This record gives sequence, C-alpha cells and structure tokens, in this order.
Amino acid sequence: MNTEPSLQHKNIRPHSKLRNLLGFIKPLAALLKPFSCGNNCGSRSSPAVRLELKETPVFQKQSNTYYLSGKLNFETVPFLWQESQSALKDREQTLTIFDLGEVAQSDSSGVALLIAWTRNFRRRSQIIHFVHLPRQMLAIIQLAGLETIIPIK
Repeated sequence: MNTEPSLQHKNIRPHSKLRNLLGFIKPLAALLKPFSCGNNCGSRSSPAVRLELKETPVFQKQSNTYYLSGKLNFETVPFLWQESQSALKDREQTLTIFDLGEVAQSDSSGVALLIAWTRNFRRRSQIIHFVHLPRQMLAIIQLAGLETIIPIK
C-alpha cells in the first residue's frame, strides 16, 4: 500500500504540495549545479558535449525582463541555470520578469527551473513574475497544483 500523499487529493494545503515536490526537485538539483567537462571534453559521457547547439535555449535580458526561447528540458535546463546566475545575483532589481513566450517546448525540468528561480528571488524578498508560459508548462503546473507557488501573470 502506498502511504505517500498524493498531489491529486483536493484537501492538501499548498505547503504540503511543496514538501511532496521535494522528492521531485532534489534529484533535479544535481542537474542545476554548474558542471564542466574538464579532461573529458569530447567524450560521450560529458554533459557539455551531449547538448546539441540546435537544442540550446536563448536567455536574453532587456531592462527587467529576461526572454527565454527554445526548449526547456532535461538537457537544456542546466545551461539555463548557469546563464541565469547573473539575474539571481542582481540585488538592486526589485521586480524581475521571465518571458517564456518563445519557449517551444517544456517538460517537468522546466517547471523545476521556475520553482528554483522563484525560491531564490523570494529568499531575497524580490518580486518575480513569469509571463507567456507554453501550454505544456501550464498543464504540468496545474496538474501538480503549483499555481499558488509559481507567480504566473
């Protein structure tokens, strides 16, 4: 018998949902750590080599908005996490917007990235908003009951 709480139960409070998601997020945390190929550059086992150029998402800043385009998946999220480190360190900016209007595809890895960004900005009492999320990503967020956790505008 499965004794773990299910996210499908309607009576689970939002903070309980966060605890349930830790089991999902913790394994993904290893992906978000900066990596380097070191002496393994060019080998098949190097994550940096497996990422194809056509899959690499674009992360651009204009004023207080970061524009993302491309695919957000298991292979591209670590790249975006590295690219976003300057945004996460900018303490002068009180409002940061991530525009995902040009994201072609996303899976649960992309949602985990939004949760990580949200957590980092909220720790510093900064406001973060996500706009123009792809339908796939919205469906995952709604299915997991994360609408109250991820600030979507």
